[in-house]
Amino acid sequence: MAIFAQLDENNIVLRVIAVGDDVQTSNGPLSNNPKHVDGENYCLIFGKGPWKQGFEDGTRKQYPSIGFTYDPINDVFIQPRPFQSWTLDSNYDWQPPITKPDSPDDDLYSIRWDEDTLNWIAYGENNNLTWNSELSIWE
Repeated sequence: MAIFAQLDENNIVLRVIAVGDDVQTSNGPLSNNPKHVDGENYCLIFGKGPWKQGFEDGTRKQYPSIGFTYDPINDVFIQPRPFQSWTLDSNYDWQPPITKPDSPDDDLYSIRWDEDTLNWIAYGENNNLTWNSELSIWE
């Protein structure tokens, strides 16, 4: 099966569909011709385009999902920005303003980004810890 993402006018993924590998392109079946424009054109029967093919193997960076953005210049799908303070790196991954630290104890804490304080919080059963990036310690 081939996967295709329907894009809106801002290149945001609206939906993702599966198409049989036997769909014919001008060079043979779609299974032998990934990224072939005929596959994207075939998807117009499912609704207005543009359509872009997605891949599970990392081609086009990520597997497309609803809400992702397709970057036509770099030919990649980009996940939605998780938080306003995060920035996109050269590998098309979102990075927090402070690198995520290791957990103080993997079994007792769950680390999550807190956009209000722009910091990492380790949530524990009995207490929460805040990352001190200047000292590189949990407090």
